[in-house]
Amino acid sequence: MPNCEYFRRSLEGAYLLARFDPDGMNRFDLTSSGFVKSFWAAALVLPFYIIFVVGSFDGTEVSTGTFALVRGLAYVAGWIAFPIAMIFLASLLKLSSNYVPFIVASNWAAVLQTVIFVPANIVATRTSMEGDFAPFLFLVTLTVVLIYQWNVARTSLATTGLIASGLVAVDVLLGVMIDLGFARLI
Repeated sequence: MPNCEYFRRSLEGAYLLARFDPDGMNRFDLTSSGFVKSFWAAALVLPFYIIFVVGSFDGTEVSTGTFALVRGLAYVAGWIAFPIAMIFLASLLKLSSNYVPFIVASNWAAVLQTVIFVPANIVATRTSMEGDFAPFLFLVTLTVVLIYQWNVARTSLATTGLIASGLVAVDVLLGVMIDLGFARLI
């Protein structure tokens, strides 16, 4: 397990990328060991995911155990599906040399994305906001997160904005497919 300093440096790298500072890449461990360790970011995101999922459970259609199992499997699938798809996409786009930096940066960036997106989404969907503010808050937050993802892809892969946009779109679509697929099991 990585130590606190490792987590701090990695999250600092993610923060710098959020500020469009490419020096953030220098904070990450871009070795094969760092690749594996970057999946510890999933442990940091998990509490936010649990809060988000618990808020969507109404308890009327399925048992708590079934719901937790299906959502847990969706969580794991969400963390491994895109890195697997990226193996093929990176090869196709001739970006394989930057595959590890991309996954490392993306994994740590997911922590900041979650810290931004989940609370805003809960506020937007679970509170009684006046007028059209709730959809506006959701849209603004989603836009910020997607721009951040785009910058992480562009910077870590050292690629064009267009390719980065396409990869973000693939990531989002894959995530939606996973969510819809597992939701059908409930």
